[in-house]
Amino acid sequence: MKDLRSKRIFQLVLFTLFTLFMVRLWMAYAIPLTDTTEARYAEMTRKMVELSNWITPMFDYGVPFWGKPPLSFWISALGMELFGNSELAVRTGIFSSSLFFIFFFYRWMKSLNLGRISLPVLVMLCSSFLFFVSTAVVMTDMILMISVCISLMGFWRRLSGGTFNDEIVFYVACGLGLLAKGPIAVIFIFFPVFSWLWLTHQYKVAVKLFSWGKGLFIILGVSLPWYIIAEIKTPGFLDYFIVNEHIKRFLIGGFVGDLYGNPHSKPLGSIWMFWLAALFPWSLFSIVVGVFARKRILNNYQNHKIFVKFLVLWILGPLLLFTFAHNTIWTYPLPSVPPSILLIGVLLQPNEEHKNQKQLLWISVIGLSMSILYLLFSFQIAQSDSKTIKKSQKNLVLTMQKICPQTNCQLLYWQKRFYSADYYSKGSAKVIHNKKDMDSYLKDNKKVFLAVNKKSWTKVPKSVRGNLKLLNQFGEMQLYQYIPIIIQDTGFQHLE
Repeated sequence: MKDLRSKRIFQLVLFTLFTLFMVRLWMAYAIPLTDTTEARYAEMTRKMVELSNWITPMFDYGVPFWGKPPLSFWISALGMELFGNSELAVRTGIFSSSLFFIFFFYRWMKSLNLGRISLPVLVMLCSSFLFFVSTAVVMTDMILMISVCISLMGFWRRLSGGTFNDEIVFYVACGLGLLAKGPIAVIFIFFPVFSWLWLTHQYKVAVKLFSWGKGLFIILGVSLPWYIIAEIKTPGFLDYFIVNEHIKRFLIGGFVGDLYGNPHSKPLGSIWMFWLAALFPWSLFSIVVGVFARKRILNNYQNHKIFVKFLVLWILGPLLLFTFAHNTIWTYPLPSVPPSILLIGVLLQPNEEHKNQKQLLWISVIGLSMSILYLLFSFQIAQSDSKTIKKSQKNLVLTMQKICPQTNCQLLYWQKRFYSADYYSKGSAKVIHNKKDMDSYLKDNKKVFLAVNKKSWTKVPKSVRGNLKLLNQFGEMQLYQYIPIIIQDTGFQHLE
């Protein structure tokens, strides 16, 4: 009877994980690329494939993007090369990388002498809000998290009696972190390493055990060639990337030196609230259970004190750094999510087998409930009237292309660039700021379509408005066709 119950709980765990993966894959297929961040990175990925430029991501044609290294773009571009130009294709690389990390993380947990925590931790990780969302988003954060976590996992395995291959993993993943997001990856990796060695007085052991000289050579060998080639190809890259992205952006609130977007100025310390939200529902779960399991937590801490200290320092790296950052966004706690979930699993692990099974059952039920919530959420935001769809120009661009499938059709946006419009129009959508800009397109005998935000309608010159025919409305955006006719007294009125 006991074996049958354990088998059914195990089957529930597998079903929960499968459901979470399928729901996330469905969302990657069904939800359009939205402005600004994901659509911007997806469009730069599309340009990388189109231009066959694998060195410098391009913010626009002829405009290099110096804000991030290219590893995440390479991974997303590989998905496009294999599966074409679609939302699912451009997200496939990140999703596949996430699955690889989940497998690697599970195998690493199995190798630790921590009891039966691998399955509950895996369910909690895959269903936690930020990790679940990030597993198939075209951004740099997931690849940074994977690089940081695998590097630290390799470090711990080597320190725990592993082979030199584990040490190589430590160094190579660190180099990949430099290619994923830059020097910040080194901070996230070496802050917990050196802090833990100092706190536990293990630095003498680490000096003898690790080949630090070879490690530095491996790290630079993985990352430095691209940095050199990128600077040669587009001089000025290193100055902007190091000074602006890693000094001024961090220290200056409302930083105005960003060439590619708007700063995300938040109150100091906001990263801690983002972290709690990132762990949902398990941040709430750990608080509720922890109230009634204080003795268990203390016992587990005493049994795994050395490892718990390592996890805490691993978690604190990003959180402490961004506590003092003026520009913070909700994805920044992501490198702290896996160790946070693992810490919850270690501290809340029951001592008795039947309680272990009961906790795993509850974790699976909560994880399955989260997958259902995510599925309902995906159906909601996939509706044509949802706010998420309104943040994407997909429907507007596709409508224009359906009306005018010929190559002599030009889509223009009035005074504002939408990266999702760039992506779905394959780079053909352009931004204009005045009538002179529009006239330059009319001279080419093209059929011109103009997308205008309702709030900006009055800023469109009257001489242009008089020749616009409203075709459709998409949230705040209206699609017009420019019809060059002489209007005397037609009674034309703007359709609000």
